[in-house]
Amino acid sequence: MRSVLLFTLGAVAGAAAVGGACGAMGVPIVALGKDAARVSWSIAVIAASIYGVAELSGVRLPVPTRHWQVPQAWARHGAPAFAATFGVLLGAGFFTIVDYLGYYLLLGRCALSASPSTGVAFMAAFGAARAAPIALAPILSWLRGRHYDYAKATELNNWLITFDPHMRLIRGVTLLGFAGSSIAAGVLRG
Repeated sequence: MRSVLLFTLGAVAGAAAVGGACGAMGVPIVALGKDAARVSWSIAVIAASIYGVAELSGVRLPVPTRHWQVPQAWARHGAPAFAATFGVLLGAGFFTIVDYLGYYLLLGRCALSASPSTGVAFMAAFGAARAAPIALAPILSWLRGRHYDYAKATELNNWLITFDPHMRLIRGVTLLGFAGSSIAAGVLRG
């Protein structure tokens, strides 16, 4: 249970650090003026629209992700250290596989906030959401009086993989919702 807690805290901390850095890096972009921010938002809206339609159509478009996984050999250094490190890397996002454009739009949103604290808040929520399936599975097994081990973790992972077509629908709707709300916000601001 301690490893699960360390993993979750690591995921939230790793994501929050990335969000804070993006918020700080956005300060000079926003300082360039409204035109630079408007162009950045326009690019994000166009990308969200294209990728949202692609997700709903079942077309897989490339995203700038790495295809690196945390090495299993790291587990030899002790379960708590491995869990915390894995959490930090997974939470940060760009150290592992993230094949969803929404992550990159979220980083852009953190940057355009030009606020490290806003970036921390947005990305901490991302880190918690990214850790949730891994963190909740052993807790739910324990509450049901069942043993949780590597076989159960593999079973959960296989179920999540088969759930992907449903996630494509959720991702597509989310991306189009982001694009639509951004357009509406821009129209309302004039």
